[in-house]
Amino acid sequence: MWPIKEHQIDRLFSTALLLTFAGGFADAYTYLNFGFFATAQTGNVILLSLDLANGNFSGLRFKLLPLLAYTVGIFIVKYLDRRLLPMLKQYWRLLVLLIEIIALVWLANMPAYEDPNSLKITVALTMSFVAALQTTSFNRFGESTYSSMMTTGNLTSLNQNFAQYLFTKDKQALKRAFQYGTIVIAFALGAVVGGFTSTRYQQMAILFVVIIVGLVVLRLGVSLLLFRFNLIDYRGINKLLQRKLKAKEKELDD
Repeated sequence: MWPIKEHQIDRLFSTALLLTFAGGFADAYTYLNFGFFATAQTGNVILLSLDLANGNFSGLRFKLLPLLAYTVGIFIVKYLDRRLLPMLKQYWRLLVLLIEIIALVWLANMPAYEDPNSLKITVALTMSFVAALQTTSFNRFGESTYSSMMTTGNLTSLNQNFAQYLFTKDKQALKRAFQYGTIVIAFALGAVVGGFTSTRYQQMAILFVVIIVGLVVLRLGVSLLLFRFNLIDYRGINKLLQRKLKAKEKELDD
């Protein structure tokens, strides 16, 4: 654990685990119900390039619109970060999660479309927008970076840190490798649960993600309030953590 500051409440490891679980669930949900992955945009860029190469211009909107929704989500997060940070500090991240919850509840209750393509593009737009909000707002635990909506980067960090431990016996690298491994497992478990619930509840299964994100909102909200009104002696905890960190640094130097 690292010294706690109010503007770093969003970096709790438990938050990373819950959001990564939700990310794996969302990937399984969109694939099983609609036949595509909407949380990461790598596939859309590849398919867009293939359509351009093959002259399939009629299908471009199905790839361009999710990319646009993803871009809009990132711009919204950055706007909130720059405009609201001086006033609301970390509270704006709760606002982002509330927007995500509203979008997912709407998706679960979305009326049926006669045209299957219209349904797919609506889902892709919504999920791409939500993925951008979550990925951009929550991308660190402690002092480490991660992704809650895709797992390639987390796998890379897991192996890099484990390799560093094997070559240097750096215990901090081993700890980071364990954390990244736990995050990868959380993503996989989310996909398993997402697959199970999607086959049973189809479109409504996304409400499970709403519950997970709601738990994150509750956890962050309570933590921020406790920090703000000094209901927990975070200063004392920070001093203890600082002493432990200095002791570890001295031990490594010796």
